[in-house]
Amino acid sequence: MGKHNYQGAFKRFVQTGRIVKITDGVNRGKLASIVDVINQTSVLVDGPETGVIRSSLRLNQLHLTKLKINFPFNARTKVVRKAWKDGEVADKWSKSLWAQKVANVEKRKTLNDFDRFKLSKLRRTRNKIRSAVFYRLKKEFLERKFGAKDKKKPFMSAKKIAAAKAKKPTKKDTDVAKKGEKNRKKHTAVAKKRAAAKLEKIAKIKKGRAKRKAQKKAAENPPPAKK
Repeated sequence: MGKHNYQGAFKRFVQTGRIVKITDGVNRGKLASIVDVINQTSVLVDGPETGVIRSSLRLNQLHLTKLKINFPFNARTKVVRKAWKDGEVADKWSKSLWAQKVANVEKRKTLNDFDRFKLSKLRRTRNKIRSAVFYRLKKEFLERKFGAKDKKKPFMSAKKIAAAKAKKPTKKDTDVAKKGEKNRKKHTAVAKKRAAAKLEKIAKIKKGRAKRKAQKKAAENPPPAKK
């Protein structure tokens, strides 16, 4: 029989030395290391560098990280502390993407309205740049895979356009042109008639206003009586 890979797709296991993040209880958000496995649902953890005293926790209170340090199971706190420092757990955790996301969440909690507005503007700018780069790379990939896309062909070829220009107008084309010219003249005459009527109306309104103004002035300043 051949060799089997029992790990498969899993890379994080509940084992001695595995660094975990506590998600519930007094030490929520702190890191600790698994010292021993008690049973299928609980483990013994210890975090001498993060202030977590040795205690038993349920597995549903922990999140497994990709970090691991080496020490014998059920080791003393002194041994765990030395392995923690030798493994540089604090530096590796601070550089991880998980820790950066947690720090960003905590930072957002302290933002005011103006800071959130600036953050939204920056996020929009970032998304525009990201979209432009993505579509440019996508275009380059498609051109490499399928070749450059041909330019859009004109509606008619040059040969057909030349033939259409040289073609003599038929009776149908002539009738259509005459009808179009007749309609244009009709619309022009109607437009001129409406413009003249509008000017006449405006002149009439101005004349009436001048007449009323003169009557009002005459009423306010009557002529002196004759002796």
